[in-house]
Amino acid sequence: MSAPEDKASGKLWDGALDAQHALGDLDGHRPALLGVHDAFDDGTAYRAELSARVDEPVLSDDPILRQNLDLPDSWWEALAETLEKLSATSTDRVVVREQYMNRAIPEFVGIPAPAVTCWTTAHADLHWANPTASPLRLLD
Repeated sequence: MSAPEDKASGKLWDGALDAQHALGDLDGHRPALLGVHDAFDDGTAYRAELSARVDEPVLSDDPILRQNLDLPDSWWEALAETLEKLSATSTDRVVVREQYMNRAIPEFVGIPAPAVTCWTTAHADLHWANPTASPLRLLD
């Protein structure tokens, strides 16, 4: 990725590195980040990230599932366990703010936003183009 040198920071720039430090490989369900290399040239910052190779295809070519999937119960159990482990991880990264939910839920769902009583860590863009089938791996 690249950015102006003075903008090379924050959640998009450091997301993979922060996730690796916080989560590791989630018991093999997330490709490990193996290395990061930064370079700077003429006011532009460049970052290359090397992650463990994943040979399995994702479940869908885009976020919208367009075919039926026949996933075994063990896949769903692995997904639930992985997301539970993710939710137990402490982080200061915020992707969805309460102000957004208070605006978006009424706009798109047509009901008032419920009161938030608990915040937890989550995979903010989990959709059908992120996971693999066998074995389960969650990609970003």
